Amino acid sequence: MKTQNFLKRGGELLMIIIGVFIALVANAWWEDRSDQRLADDYRGRLVGELTRNKGLIDTLELHTSRILTASDSLLPFFEPDIIPGSQSRVVVNAYNATRRWGETFDRATFDDLMSTGNIRLLPDNDLRTALTDFYGAAKLFPRDWYGVEYRDLVRHIIPADIQLGIRECPEVTSPAWNDCPLTVEPSRARAIVQQLAADRAVVGAFRVQIHELAIFRRDLMRLNARLDSTLTILRRKS
Repeated sequence: MKTQNFLKRGGELLMIIIGVFIALVANAWWEDRSDQRLADDYRGRLVGELTRNKGLIDTLELHTSRILTASDSLLPFFEPDIIPGSQSRVVVNAYNATRRWGETFDRATFDDLMSTGNIRLLPDNDLRTALTDFYGAAKLFPRDWYGVEYRDLVRHIIPADIQLGIRECPEVTSPAWNDCPLTVEPSRARAIVQQLAADRAVVGAFRVQIHELAIFRRDLMRLNARLDSTLTILRRKS
C-alpha cells in the first residue's frame, strides 16, 4: 500500500515537473517569437527611418552644392581689380550664398531602441556598431554652421525687400533654382555691390565661408557614406 502511494505521489510529482518544464519551454518559445517579431518590426522601422534620412542628406547635398555654386560665382567679384559682369546677379548670388537648410534627422526609432534597451534584439555586432556610429555622427553633424559671419554681414547690407524678392524665387532645392528672373534695379544693385566690395569684413568672411563650406561638404559626404553602409548591413541582416 505504501509502495503504491509512493509511486502515485512520485508520478504526480513527475507530471508536475513535466508540466512546469513544458510551460517553461512554451514560454521561452513564445518570448523568442515575440522578440523576433519585435526585432523584425524594429528592422523595418529602421530601414524606413534611414531611408528618410538618406532623402534628407540627398536634399542637403543638393542644397549645399548650389550654395557652393552661388559662392563660387562670387570669387571673381571678391578678387581685386575685377569688375563683375552683372551687378544684379552679384546681389542675388551674394544673398543665395547665405541660404541655409537645417532640417533635423529622424532618429525616433533608434532612440526608442536605446531608451527601452531593445537594442539587445539586434544581436549582430556589425549592425549595432553601424547604427551607433551613424546616429552618433548625425546627432553631432552641424547642419548650418558654415559662413555664420558672412551670412550676418550680407543680410545686414542687402535691403529686406530685395531679400524677400530673392526668397520668392525658386527654392535652392528646386530644379529651377538657377532660373530666378529677379533683376535688381541697376542703381540699387550698384550701391549694394559697392558697399559689399568696400566692406573688408564681408570680403574676409566670404573667404572663411568658402573654406568652411568645403569642410562642411566633405563631412556631409562622409556622413552619407556611413548611412549607405548602415543601410547595406541592415538590409543584409533582415
